[in-house]
Amino acid sequence: MAYGYSPDPLPQYRFPRLLAVKTLIRLSPVIERWRALQRRLLPPRPVDLEAVPDCRFSDALEAAAAHFREHRWAFVEPCLDPEFHAVFRAHWPERRYFTAPFQLYKSYDKGFRWVLENQGRSYWDEHLKRLEGSVSAPPPRPDFADDHPLVRALFEYLSSDENTERLTRFTGRPQRLHLNRFQLTRSYPGTFVAPHKDTTQPVENWINVIIFVDGTGGPRSGGLAILEDNTFEKVVFEAGSVRNSCLIYDPAAPFFHGFEPIAFKKYRLMVGAEFLSEPIEGAGAASATGEAVAAAHSI
Repeated sequence: MAYGYSPDPLPQYRFPRLLAVKTLIRLSPVIERWRALQRRLLPPRPVDLEAVPDCRFSDALEAAAAHFREHRWAFVEPCLDPEFHAVFRAHWPERRYFTAPFQLYKSYDKGFRWVLENQGRSYWDEHLKRLEGSVSAPPPRPDFADDHPLVRALFEYLSSDENTERLTRFTGRPQRLHLNRFQLTRSYPGTFVAPHKDTTQPVENWINVIIFVDGTGGPRSGGLAILEDNTFEKVVFEAGSVRNSCLIYDPAAPFFHGFEPIAFKKYRLMVGAEFLSEPIEGAGAASATGEAVAAAHSI
């Protein structure tokens, strides 16, 4: 769950873009039923499994480790092995495998969501309750991953011991990380993420990995920004290159994150992954903002 939103984070975000996004949100149950019908009637694109390259982060990950340890965020480029990235981008899933926006302050299409443990209320869970009446336990892999071998390959790499060991070394902290959340998102003109902070987890090591698969690039292209405030006035860093790059940050660090409304004729395709260490002994969701967690994340 996110917090720290400004009461009016984007004064410039007005008609007609706000109307268009609000209309999509209101129509999201109808759009979801239409996309569900498309999923039943239309098969996924075939993929030659023998042509799928190995998936791994590039060596640029280790090169960015020192910056992350000092600042608690780092930009990595290239992010994925170039051969895998090229095939993954060419087989990006069709829009019918994504939900329409259903909340204003994170107004993009979402799909292939997988969560191991959820310490706070999830807007996605609330959305599924409205659509389906219940929320089931997490499956072994994200929904539709078995029909999308490239998504499955990326998910399996991110959750692998090889990757979690690399990311643990990257953070400079001894607590071993594991994959806790995974999802794909699709952003287009008018969609945005208002500056916010993530609800603190009761853990000693925690990172978000934002993989930019493809996008227009440049200003207002969905490059996530690291901010000192929740109004986009004090930008520490904004990702300008959104093709095979990634932004890794510590959500417990004292900064906000978000991106301004995407400009006309621009887009962004992104994979988000959250990694956590095991919970602090005796700390639960209710104590997530307590002294033990604050001390664990102090630098």
